[in-house]
Amino acid sequence: MFLLLGETICNSSVQVRYLPTDPPTNRLHAIKPVSLISDNEDDPYWKDAVEKYFARPNTDQFDGITYPEYHKNFRISTKITTSKNNEIYKDDLNNYVVRRNSPIIVRHRYLKLQDAELFFYQQLLLTVPCRSEEELLGNYSSYRERYLNIHPEFQTALEQQTNTSEDRHQYIFQNQLNFIIGELVERLATVITPEIAQNNEMR
Repeated sequence: MFLLLGETICNSSVQVRYLPTDPPTNRLHAIKPVSLISDNEDDPYWKDAVEKYFARPNTDQFDGITYPEYHKNFRISTKITTSKNNEIYKDDLNNYVVRRNSPIIVRHRYLKLQDAELFFYQQLLLTVPCRSEEELLGNYSSYRERYLNIHPEFQTALEQQTNTSEDRHQYIFQNQLNFIIGELVERLATVITPEIAQNNEMR
């Protein structure tokens, strides 16, 4: 109906950007055109949003900024854009970084605790200011350990959730076991009782 009448289906004044939040081994990478790859064969992929965040300008203003805040409030471009009121910065990838006139909306993949390391990597990336994958992981062997060290209260909540889940599974298992035993007793009763009665008559 909207197409027939020539009406606008959706009109939004706010830009929305999707941010990848997967670890480097799981992230998808877009390949550069062949002409650009021949100039730099060691790096055939375009830098993604995470890599651009790690390479942000080295000033105090950008030190404590998180991954979503950076892309929400700053525009990254390979070309200089005119900016009357905003200062232009340069990152480690030679991109130009300019504060947006108005913040955009950023979104990311929804992950649950059951997603294990993917979940904890995402939580660290979204909340911990850092400049490399190594800094994000720290001296820990897993993203889970790193996150729980920063948020020890989450460990308590995690243990409570685990205990509740175990209790629920045990309750379900016990009910199923009781039902099976009850069914067996009823079936055995119908088979054994006539045989016992017949043996008594023979005596």
